[in-house]
Amino acid sequence: MSDYYTANPSLGYTHFKRSPSIKSEEALDLRGPLEVTGNVESGRGINLEGEIIISGSLDAYGPLTMNGSISCE
Repeated sequence: MSDYYTANPSLGYTHFKRSPSIKSEEALDLRGPLEVTGNVESGRGINLEGEIIISGSLDAYGPLTMNGSISCE
């Protein structure tokens, strides 16, 4: 995960961690706040928790679990 973007939490903004595409042959556990500017691919399952924005595709060869505010554009 590469860059951190910060804002003032007292004004209601969220601190997002930004990452390029994420790919793994194992299961993925992603916790937000997180913005993925590419694709998320897993050879097994994907667990998404928290506030997550994915700009690319979401591809899993196992279960896909979502808990929170998830946006795929």
